Amino acid sequence: MVYHCPISVIFNGMDEEAVLEALIMAEVDAKDITTLEDGRIKVIGEPTDLNKIKTAIEDVKPDVQFDVDDITTTPQETIELEDEDMMLFERLMTLLNDCDDVDQIFHNVSNYDEGEEE
Repeated sequence: MVYHCPISVIFNGMDEEAVLEALIMAEVDAKDITTLEDGRIKVIGEPTDLNKIKTAIEDVKPDVQFDVDDITTTPQETIELEDEDMMLFERLMTLLNDCDDVDQIFHNVSNYDEGEEE
């Protein structure tokens, strides 16, 4: 299973066009820029570009407060489990969630709803 680890930067106070212009001026390559339902801007890029993205935005808007600025782990391929396989997977997830030594759980099961990443 291969995971892709893009970064997400979420903040208020700018529109998509202003963010795109700031990133172009700083010669930063972002993968996606979107406006969330609540009006905040979400920029997705490569992990190596996290500081470049933040700096480009701070250069245009020095008082910006980043709500999120972290690396996310997402699978490149997902699977769906059924019947006995899903029961076994749910049992595994329950055991992992109960273990104090486990901080985060990443998986690629698309039809598992409860506790996707804890």
